[in-house]
Amino acid sequence: MKSFQFIFSIFNFVFAQTLVFSLCEGNFQSSNASLWYLDQNFEIFEGPNNPIGDTAQSMEVNDNKLYVVMNGSGLIQIYTISENGLEFDHSFAVEFEGPRYLLIINDTGYLTEWNTNQIKVLDLTAETVVAAIPAGGLPEDIITDGESIYVSINMNSDWSSGNSVLKIDPDSFEITNEYTVANN
Repeated sequence: MKSFQFIFSIFNFVFAQTLVFSLCEGNFQSSNASLWYLDQNFEIFEGPNNPIGDTAQSMEVNDNKLYVVMNGSGLIQIYTISENGLEFDHSFAVEFEGPRYLLIINDTGYLTEWNTNQIKVLDLTAETVVAAIPAGGLPEDIITDGESIYVSINMNSDWSSGNSVLKIDPDSFEITNEYTVANN
């Protein structure tokens, strides 16, 4: 009898300067997540310290930094982007709160967290928590239109299907509107 193993990976792509980054999630609760990048000549390079840890969730570029959110360990790994490629800088612990996606606006990070049902507001320069915005469910994707922040709640706190998008004021950290959308 033959046995087959399926490996599920989520690939995220982020474009920065002349580099393109690819993040491979790896297997859940395994330390085999990996980071890769392509340079302007389309040469592929392995990221520093591959594999980089457990359950890589997402990544975000801000100035010359690449922030990689590690869901399994609750770390944000920070890399420096230069003309020579990518170099690991350090990690910032977010206390294993089920981090998902990070949005950066003017050195302030907005991090969606499943285990706390909130959006954590971070001062990325001081690496401290500034505020926590209760989400009323498991916040997932996070984007901005330049004026407001929008966060999807595709699962409720009890893990049932969610159906809302929150509109948040990035200055006051207040939810200013909630939109009802299709489930999940």
